[in-house]
Amino acid sequence: MFITRLLVLGIFLSGSIVQFLAQTSTANPAQIVTYCQIIKAPSSLVGKRIRVRAVYSYMFELSRLKSPECCPDRDVGIWVEFNEEMKGSSKKLFHKFSEGMGTVLATFEGTLQDGGLRGWRLSLQVHRRQD
Repeated sequence: MFITRLLVLGIFLSGSIVQFLAQTSTANPAQIVTYCQIIKAPSSLVGKRIRVRAVYSYMFELSRLKSPECCPDRDVGIWVEFNEEMKGSSKKLFHKFSEGMGTVLATFEGTLQDGGLRGWRLSLQVHRRQD
């Protein structure tokens, strides 16, 4: 009897957790922005989940986003850090990067942060990647 109650409680709690996570992710979708919008008004986006299409350049001790088109104001790089817990297609796409160094045009979703490693002005904590 006790085990049955625990089993029912476990099923109920797992269903509630799944429902909560589904509501949270759809209630707070990533804001779609251009690279130039980030550079023009970064303070309005810091701490928010954003989705941006950008050029990702990487090599030894470099991991940055660049504009896929010319920003009339200036070309400011954004440091990139990938969430180690990426899942599904994002993880598969991440592992398709060439080893060592490369450049990729893709869509990145993550949280924009003020400051980054090595003195960068902005950083993006990437949770998801799409082509």
